[in-house]
Amino acid sequence: MEDEDYQEYSHVSEMIKSGEATVMIPLDAQLPGRLILTGIPQYRIAKKRLRFRDVEPTARGGQGVVHQATLISTEGQDPEEERKVAVKKFHLDSDTDHEKFLDDFGREITFMVATSHPNIIEFIGFVEEIENGDMWLVLPWEPNGNVREFLQSGEWSIPERISLVGGNAEV
Repeated sequence: MEDEDYQEYSHVSEMIKSGEATVMIPLDAQLPGRLILTGIPQYRIAKKRLRFRDVEPTARGGQGVVHQATLISTEGQDPEEERKVAVKKFHLDSDTDHEKFLDDFGREITFMVATSHPNIIEFIGFVEEIENGDMWLVLPWEPNGNVREFLQSGEWSIPERISLVGGNAEV
């Protein structure tokens, strides 16, 4: 999409350039994905900061695969801040409409940023190199998987289950 294609969104472009639009994109916005991703540079992660632990994915789904990785700290950060992360790599092939995919990816990230919370899920960031076929989401590594897998991993009493749900409600 060329700059002139963004004419309709010039006010948003100006907010982004001035730094005013950081994570203030409404969830129902029909903005182009590229514009959304430009507006949240603090969530962009360079691929070289991810060190993958496994060759085979930890999980597979209809949209992609999940790998465990280590997110390497950046210069100026405490080296102890390296952390285990889950990297969801989306499937992109030659017949994927890249602009539509970017739009969907941008909307998903907008939702994840808006709902990021320690009791739900923390959104760490994304890798976007669509020209190389790389569109990734970076989230904390959860050793017990998702909530369903966590609940299935043990004999949880009703009070424990209610406590878990109650903790998620404290947003």
